Amino acid sequence: MSLRTMKINIVGARVLATQEVGRCKQPLCECFVESKPDAKVRTSLAADTAQPIWNYEAEFHDVDVSKDTLAFSLYRCEAGAHDLGQAAEVLISKGELPAAHFFPAAFEGEVELPGAGPYGGKAFLVVAARAVEPGEELSTDAGSVPAGKDMRLVSDEEVKAVMEAGVDKELEARAHTRAYYLWENGSTKGAEADYFEALRTELSQLSPEVVRPFAQPAAGGA
Repeated sequence: MSLRTMKINIVGARVLATQEVGRCKQPLCECFVESKPDAKVRTSLAADTAQPIWNYEAEFHDVDVSKDTLAFSLYRCEAGAHDLGQAAEVLISKGELPAAHFFPAAFEGEVELPGAGPYGGKAFLVVAARAVEPGEELSTDAGSVPAGKDMRLVSDEEVKAVMEAGVDKELEARAHTRAYYLWENGSTKGAEADYFEALRTELSQLSPEVVRPFAQPAAGGA
C-alpha cells in the first residue's frame, strides 16, 4: 500500500449535449475515490450547459496510489424539479481515472463521459490530478516538473514545425479546448499565443515518436 495526498482540479467539460429550449439544466460534477465513496466533493452549478467551466480544486488524503481510482459523476440540476416532487439532480454519465494515470506522473487531460455528448456520443471532462507527499503544495507553474517524472520539454521550433506540417483533428481539438480555458482564466496574451502554449502542453504529453509524424512535411512538400 502506498498512501499519498491527492490533489485535483476539475476544470470543466466539453461537447456536452445541449438541452432543449425552455428547460434550465445546469451541470455539476461530483468526484470521489472509489475506496472512500463517502468522501465526495462537488463543483458548483455551471451556467453553460455545453461547455461548463468550474475550476474546482479539492484534495483527498490517504489515497492508495497503487490501486485506487478517481470516480467522476456528471449531473444536471433541473430548475423547478423540486416543485414537481422529482429529484432535482439527474445522473448523466460517469467517468474514471485509474491511479496509473496520475501516479507517479501527474495527469492533465480529459476523462471520457460516455453518453453525455450530442446524440448519445461521448463528452469529455477536463481535469488535472496529482499525487503528492503530505505537506507538498501542488505547483501551478506550467513549467514545473512533477516529482518522479522527467517531463519532455517541447521547444518553440518543434511547436512551429507541428503547426506548419498540420495538426490532426483530435490534437487540434484538444489544443483549442486548452487555449479556450486559458482565455477563460484571464490570459491576455491573445488567441494565437494561447493556442501556441496550449499546443506545446499537449505535445509535452506525447512521446517524440508520436509527435514526429506531425512535424514532417506533407507528401510532395519541399
